[in-house]
Amino acid sequence: MIRRLITAALMCVAASAGCAADALAAPGAAASESPKVSVATIDFLESSGMSVNGAGPFLVKMDAFRNRLIAANTLSSSVSIIDCGNQSVENIPLEGRSLQHLKAEALTLRRKTGDVYLIGVRSFSIASPDSRESRTIPTGVQFESIAVDEETGNVFLAGRESKELGFYSSSS
Repeated sequence: MIRRLITAALMCVAASAGCAADALAAPGAAASESPKVSVATIDFLESSGMSVNGAGPFLVKMDAFRNRLIAANTLSSSVSIIDCGNQSVENIPLEGRSLQHLKAEALTLRRKTGDVYLIGVRSFSIASPDSRESRTIPTGVQFESIAVDEETGNVFLAGRESKELGFYSSSS
């Protein structure tokens, strides 16, 4: 699991350095360029008092506007915000857990505010990296994808468990 986080940090650093995507190819794969990329290993285990990490990131999304990488962590009820400029990491706890089988459409960002929206177990969470706060909204059914209106902050949800779209008004 730590290797996944290091890979995410590498992608973050490479993205912020403007490196070509093929620079992140598997070891031994040919790349069209040879960019110089430094990678920082971030060890969450020691600061958490743990020796084994069984819960790592399962979804990542680049917030290019703010030069940070968002990682949704499996079974740990948190999202990690990795600043690609100074390589610092902030973990924001969530009230509910996210399901590890969800796909990329279960995580979205609102560019206007930087808020992170993530599907959870019969819920979704809104994490605000700037304030380091989050709130979890119960949905009653399991949704699998989430979208946010950039202007209003209203949330739209879809999933196989419901034949209707879910809607959350940001003014609620």
